[in-house]
Amino acid sequence: MKKLYLLALLFISSLALCQTGNTFSYQGLLLDANGNGVENSIAQFVISISQDVNGASLYYQETQIVSTDNNGVFDFVIGEGDAILGDMDNVDWLSSIPFIGVQYDLMNGSGVQDLGYNQFQSVPFCFRSQYIVCQKGFDGEPGIPGPQGPEGPPGPAGPIGATGATGPAGPQGPPGFPITEMLNEAPSNSVAGTIYLDDGTNTEDGLPSLRYFDGNIWIDL
Repeated sequence: MKKLYLLALLFISSLALCQTGNTFSYQGLLLDANGNGVENSIAQFVISISQDVNGASLYYQETQIVSTDNNGVFDFVIGEGDAILGDMDNVDWLSSIPFIGVQYDLMNGSGVQDLGYNQFQSVPFCFRSQYIVCQKGFDGEPGIPGPQGPEGPPGPAGPIGATGATGPAGPQGPPGFPITEMLNEAPSNSVAGTIYLDDGTNTEDGLPSLRYFDGNIWIDL
């Protein structure tokens, strides 16, 4: 009878699933000596997690009371039972794969059945992953340049710079009109090209204006 229980529990223990925090599901099947499920029965379990197969160095131990279903199947969440020893946070999932020990009592007078210790088939990833230190990965490809932003306000005026060197002199311009005093008649010795400033006495509109002698006549400018 004990051998049948052991085979059933060892098979199901490999299906342990990680839950939130330091807990995981455990499901098993209780069989009687004839290979039939022990249906609709209450059993008290003692679950131990140890460093070695002998159970001499326990990380954690708890009790669970559960009922089997119509087929003899039961399940519970390890880490949510009544702790007897230690804490699930103490289990070292990184340095080695621990062992799990299971005892149960159907509370029918047959006493406690000890299934011994068996090593986990694998460590639940969420327990091992809490020890993993992530490193910075490679830089990604540059993204597409964004649109041009709005023009910012003008900055304050800078200080006035030093006066630059004087540039070279430009070419001389054409000669201007000679400066003459205002007269009321043309100079008597006028030759072609003579210009004088008339007070309006001899201009056509009677206003002061420059007059030019082309060698024959006087022209108001």
